[in-house]
Amino acid sequence: MNNHHIITIGTSAGGVRALKTLVSQLPKDFPASIHIVQHLPSESRSNLPQILNKAGQLPVVFAKDGEPIESGRIYLAPPDFHMMLEKDYITVIRGPRENRVRPAIDPLFRSAAVTYKSYVTGVILTGMLDDGTAGLQAIKTCGGMAIVQDPDEAEFNSMPKSAIANVEVDWVVPLNGIANILIERVRQIPPTITEIPENLLIEASIPKNGITEPEIMDRIGQPVFSSCPSCGGRLWQIGQDSPPRYRCHTGHAFTSSTLLTEQNEATEKALWVALRTLEERGRLLENMSKQYAKKGSNNLASIHQARSKEAFEHAILIRNLIHNLKDISVFSTEEKPEQEIS
Repeated sequence: MNNHHIITIGTSAGGVRALKTLVSQLPKDFPASIHIVQHLPSESRSNLPQILNKAGQLPVVFAKDGEPIESGRIYLAPPDFHMMLEKDYITVIRGPRENRVRPAIDPLFRSAAVTYKSYVTGVILTGMLDDGTAGLQAIKTCGGMAIVQDPDEAEFNSMPKSAIANVEVDWVVPLNGIANILIERVRQIPPTITEIPENLLIEASIPKNGITEPEIMDRIGQPVFSSCPSCGGRLWQIGQDSPPRYRCHTGHAFTSSTLLTEQNEATEKALWVALRTLEERGRLLENMSKQYAKKGSNNLASIHQARSKEAFEHAILIRNLIHNLKDISVFSTEEKPEQEIS
């Protein structure tokens, strides 16, 4: 598979409709393999291969671990699995979530970049948040091409906007213009790239390697005074990329936006635990107060009743805090997406 063009596509909200349009415009003799990450719910079955097979002429399948890469085929990341590329074959793994999702776009883009270098083309379509931006940066670093759907026509424009703001993209085009660029792209012979930055090689291997030793993490980032909200492990800020990115040594990865969203959820979860504990404490102390009163231990009954009242008052404060908790969200300028049929 030397000198074989690799097309990688990442999309999220609104992606099914966008993908149907894109694959319908590709010819049946398209001389490259196409690898797609569409964010999918992990808990439900997806009919996306059937949907895209009906839309276009190229065969579409969920990728299988160890499957050889063939030109003229479209490979989809299965629900709840990352898809990564090796030389001549595909790896499908249930690795740590990146940007709060699995499958994530960045592992696919990054692995393709370090393996196929200048023969990789990365495409970012409609979607929310900023998954794919770091992966597209990796593709450009390794000599590949970056294409982004015009955010003015994208159904959800956060992902395209993030890519444009942080990557020197080659093309920003409407959805209907992407297929022609890809058809022309696969006819080209790109320049040869021989050296890949060490930090990219290290990071590309993290999803499949499991726990990364702290001294290795120190080579690609700087420790920060925050813990991973997914596992509680230590976090490193990776390089000097924009937007800032963070990783823990078990493999979870976040941009600033996704880290903030994860912390919001962790904060609310912790507050609900605190509320439940205080209310249980209040009921227990109240019951103990009644037992002491029956035994004539009025002093102990009074002390436990006071502590019970205090616990319930603290619980009210926590409940009010939960109700008033402000979720800092990137959805402020976009409506949250409805569930697509996939």
